[in-house]
This record gives sequence, C-alpha cells and structure tokens, in this order.
Amino acid sequence: MAAGDTLLEFDALANRPPASGFASLGMRGDWPMLLLADAATEIAQFAALVPQHYRGGDLAASCLATADVASGQAKLQLDLYRLAPGDDLAALPAASATVAATATAPSTAGEALAVDFAAASVAGLAAGDWLVARISRLGGDAADTLGGVFELAAVTITEQ
Repeated sequence: MAAGDTLLEFDALANRPPASGFASLGMRGDWPMLLLADAATEIAQFAALVPQHYRGGDLAASCLATADVASGQAKLQLDLYRLAPGDDLAALPAASATVAATATAPSTAGEALAVDFAAASVAGLAAGDWLVARISRLGGDAADTLGGVFELAAVTITEQ
C-alpha cells in the first residue's frame, strides 16, 4: 500500500453509537449526517477490520462535514483504538492515539468542508485487527465557538 492511500471509509450510516453521548442521525438533503450539538461532548464512532494491505504505517483521518451556522469553530478530537483478543468489549481500552483538530464553519451554512486530523501511530495495529475510530465534538471546550450543530457526513482513514 502506498502512503496516502485510503485504508477505510465510513459514511454516517456506519456509525456505531456508544452507550451515551452519541451523535444523533439527521439528513441534509440526500445526505445522512451525524449531528454533534454544541455545549456538550457528542461522539461518532466507527469500527472495521484493518485490511490485509495495511503495512503498519501511521493513520490519518479526514472528514467530510458541514455546520448549520456560518461562523465559529468546532473543537474535535479523534481517538483511535486497537481491539485485541482479551479486551473487554463492554468498555473500550485506552485510546492508542488521540489527535485534536479545529473545524471552521463554512462561509454559508450547509457547504461541505474537509476536516483533517494529523497522522498518529496505533501501537501494535496489524492487518486483521479491529480498529475503532471515535470522533468527538468537545462542545463544552472554551475553544469550541460554533454555536450550532456540527454535521458529519463521512470519515476516511489513510495510511501514511
């Protein structure tokens, strides 16, 4: 696999909501969206088997998103987890990697925007392992000034 090639793709319907604090599902036109409200931490969570062509590189994520307002910034966090045999499925293990990003509202509410998370290493991750990608909006953080809903349409994970 070449650096930068897509490893995994998830749309909003692939969300595996956690037991609490989960993003709600909505629509924007024909697009299913995960709605992450302001003033609270809300989570979108995705899981998949790591494909056989994964070669052990760092992982980066990019999101297709929008907002229902045209000003402010959403404070986001990406947590990556490797699920291994013996892990308790009732509670995720500690995140293997955590990366922060800030999403600036589009100039017109509803316009698509890309949000990129820097590459991070997931210790011990190998082809055939389960990977969980959790994106949280930290709406209660002082740096989150987006006074509306952050809408997540899709997430792409690439190997660097």
